[in-house]
Amino acid sequence: MVINRWYQIIITVMVIFVSLTGLSHGSKMVTHDIDSPSMAKNMVGWSGLRQVMVYLPDGYESNNYSYPVIYWIPGWTGYESNIYQRVLDDAIRTRKIPATIAVFVDAHEGILFLNSPVFGNGEDFIIKELIPFIDRTYRTIPDMYNRCLAGFSAGGFSAWALPMLNPGIWGAVGTNDGMCGLPWWIIIGKDEIPELIKEKASKWLDDNLLLHYTFPDNVNGYNNINQFYAKITWQFAARVTPNPNSQLFADFAMTPDGKWNADIREIWRQYSLLDPKGIAKHRETLRNISFSIIVVTKDFDQTNAFENEHFVEMLKLAGVSVTRLDMPGLHADYMPERFIALAESMLISLNVVSVESKGKLATTWGEMKR
Repeated sequence: MVINRWYQIIITVMVIFVSLTGLSHGSKMVTHDIDSPSMAKNMVGWSGLRQVMVYLPDGYESNNYSYPVIYWIPGWTGYESNIYQRVLDDAIRTRKIPATIAVFVDAHEGILFLNSPVFGNGEDFIIKELIPFIDRTYRTIPDMYNRCLAGFSAGGFSAWALPMLNPGIWGAVGTNDGMCGLPWWIIIGKDEIPELIKEKASKWLDDNLLLHYTFPDNVNGYNNINQFYAKITWQFAARVTPNPNSQLFADFAMTPDGKWNADIREIWRQYSLLDPKGIAKHRETLRNISFSIIVVTKDFDQTNAFENEHFVEMLKLAGVSVTRLDMPGLHADYMPERFIALAESMLISLNVVSVESKGKLATTWGEMKR
């Protein structure tokens, strides 16, 4: 009797422990190492072996349903997968979002996932290697209307740049305090600053940010750069204004002595969604995408709130579907909560469906919510 009683107590304690520590997840996180020829083609020593982590919702292994997919790109030098399993479980369990697969990309080197001879073909890795691998390996609904792309900070830049440069892949985009100011902040003149952000811009109206960046003499010096924005600017330049005859394999919008390179500056404008010329160039592509943009607490030095406010207004003026999500905190606060807010907004905007393996439409998420 005593032994049985102690046995029951031990079992009860174990159940409570498992529940509290989250080991009772019916969901799974699966890690894959993908050998990427696209990413291996770089000059800065990044590995072509790319790790991704895949979230599979509770029930995935016991049913025959196919699922929408959220692709997530972390912030600069990030890989944030482990913090999202519990909140995804809770959001699905409480029917805040439908059951979904989530794919988390490793960007620990600091990668914008653009194509260039210097930094590898990040776009090709995501679109031609990763997405086909996920669709092959898991029961996804393999079309743009059930595929979302989202990211935080620098990953937010990638989240809107990839669909802009490669239409027809994703139907919804989400950004968490995304770095949407690239390349806008470094190509505008002081006479072009919108009233909305003049207060922030007043800190450097008489200067240009490019003048504060130091670039090496050749690509061998990339990893010795200490300036975060210099690295990001170089990755951007290598994609939109490549130059095989340059030591840096790219042309920049301003010369080292502070003079505008007018032709390059004009090209850069066409790849900024905060610039009317960028919106005009990509308007039709953007109108096929639903945007969800988190705007956080305004802070001049620690958030991208002012740029994101302007981003929302530019998309609205262009007739692009956009949902503004105002959330508290500074740049990296409340990450799990913001992730779920983006997931909910993106999936609702697509009105995703639950599909049986035979292809029969089961129900729309809008109907499930009702």
